[in-house]
Amino acid sequence: MSRQLPIRYARRMGYVLIVDDDCDGAKMLKRFLERRLGCRVECVPDGEEAIGAIVGNPPDVLVLDLNMPRMDGLELLRVLRSYARLKATPVVMVSADAHAERFDRARELGVVKIFLKASYKLEDLAACIKGLMGERPAFESTRASPSPPSTPA
Repeated sequence: MSRQLPIRYARRMGYVLIVDDDCDGAKMLKRFLERRLGCRVECVPDGEEAIGAIVGNPPDVLVLDLNMPRMDGLELLRVLRSYARLKATPVVMVSADAHAERFDRARELGVVKIFLKASYKLEDLAACIKGLMGERPAFESTRASPSPPSTPA
């Protein structure tokens, strides 16, 4: 039986939303991030479900798969970036897709970093997420208008 933490406490810890149709991989990543970063992590299987989750409770960092059924990662990003309060939400992409033109489009839509599923290390992804959460002041609500994350060189 899981218990819900008060929103104020959950915000202080950080909130990461994983959007990935690979349920096993998403659950493994969820457990890893919870242990490594001590943050609250939720998973949804596709872009359509993600919209409701994100608009209702914006995450501090979004971890997004590129290829998903119903709504892929690029389409989800286009929708999210149309909401003023979500434009600056940091997005990290984890994908098996290695097409440069799709990665270029993802970066145009504000993806901060892209990890290839075949070769990334969980520790590197966790460090990236921790850095992105560290750029946000304590107790900052993602409903405010934070400054956009810097793009890595």
